Amino acid sequence: MTDTFPPHSWLGFGLDMTSITPTDITTVTKSVLKVTRLITLSTKGEQQTFDGITWTVPNGVDVASDVNVGESSYNSYSDGTNAASSIEADASLAGKYMAVEVDVSANYSISKTFNSAYQYALFSFNQNLLQVGFEDWGDSINEDGIIARLKSIPDKFDPGNPDVVNSYRRLFKTMGSHIITGASYGGRFHAAYNGLTTSGKFDASVKTTSEYKTFSESVQKTCSCQGGDPSIAGKIASNPEDTGVYAAFQAWISSSRTLPDVMSMQTMTLWDLMSAAISSEIYNRAADVQAAFQWIVEHPAVHETKCRFVINSDWGEIGLLTPSAFIIPDPNSPPPTDNIIFSSTKITWGKEHSHQFQRDVTIDFIIRNDGSPVDIELSHGSDGSTGGNGQCAVTMNGTEYNNSGIKDNNWNTQWFYQCEVNPNELSSMPKEGARPKITQASHNGHINF
Repeated sequence: MTDTFPPHSWLGFGLDMTSITPTDITTVTKSVLKVTRLITLSTKGEQQTFDGITWTVPNGVDVASDVNVGESSYNSYSDGTNAASSIEADASLAGKYMAVEVDVSANYSISKTFNSAYQYALFSFNQNLLQVGFEDWGDSINEDGIIARLKSIPDKFDPGNPDVVNSYRRLFKTMGSHIITGASYGGRFHAAYNGLTTSGKFDASVKTTSEYKTFSESVQKTCSCQGGDPSIAGKIASNPEDTGVYAAFQAWISSSRTLPDVMSMQTMTLWDLMSAAISSEIYNRAADVQAAFQWIVEHPAVHETKCRFVINSDWGEIGLLTPSAFIIPDPNSPPPTDNIIFSSTKITWGKEHSHQFQRDVTIDFIIRNDGSPVDIELSHGSDGSTGGNGQCAVTMNGTEYNNSGIKDNNWNTQWFYQCEVNPNELSSMPKEGARPKITQASHNGHINF
């Protein structure tokens, strides 16, 4: 197999660590900022073959074989604070569960991934085949591109001036706060579950309790399967709880050796890159950019985005996949009280396979978060007004995300990444992020806020 150089899609580009969720490699790849490559790649190179895989590797980039039999890991945590602090303190855990390798500057992106009110169960499988990285990037800094971006922000960061703060936010949003300097290739499976409140027990005995009902109705799970046979990977990622998933998982492991994909990315901070530049216009601004990043992550904002979910089928569901965001009812348009489950992470209307079709079932709600883009999944019944035309859609911040037709004739799930939210800040919020107060659920499945 010959490919020009797949890491060309990542190396030298930026990631905004004020906004992304670093656990899910699928989300991370969708978040790479490609407006300006800050470390350039040579246009010259040579073909190199690694375990039957041939790439045209640019000069100045090193590719090393790192073949292993694969490593799996499972950890559970009593609460999100414990999960975040454990991963921040243990590089080996971060390597297993984080799709982005960062230094302590990006601890905010880790801590906001975990809600202190929930227990967590994390599983990962990583099979490293190739490690790609710059040999020496000092002479490859895109100084013209950086200078052009720096001209869009004031010369001095002033945390007391909202316009200045927002200009630095835009800088990170367009150029990134961290720059990709390396990538691991192979196969990666990652699954994370949360939802049971810390007052409960995560074992089979709770399945008969009302608290487990709360968990099952509001559980948030993220699952990514990168590398290997894409049809098998898609099947696993769409339904990791299927009875045949283990056999599919074994088949996927075998295929990941011949069809590797990006598993994780290594980064350096933007200000460290700037400090190494030749131009004084760049290195004299490094400390200012670092101060802006630190202030922004220590003072996250509150954003509320009005959304509308419309279903044309016998059932439909929207799930929020971004851990730092949550769903609340719209006080000006309360959700219907019948046939609905409304939680902080998902809204489900109707019943699967009931064949009780309804047209234009409309549910208004609000997404509250720190202003970062969110990832969602939409699912619906196969049939609508006629067979095979089930449909659901959500509108947020003026954009409609539509899932129509049959995908697998079961959940018919479609994923949407980096959905923009309301850009207007509501107010400041505590460092740990605005969270719903988790209390005992009422009998109809609603979470009390």
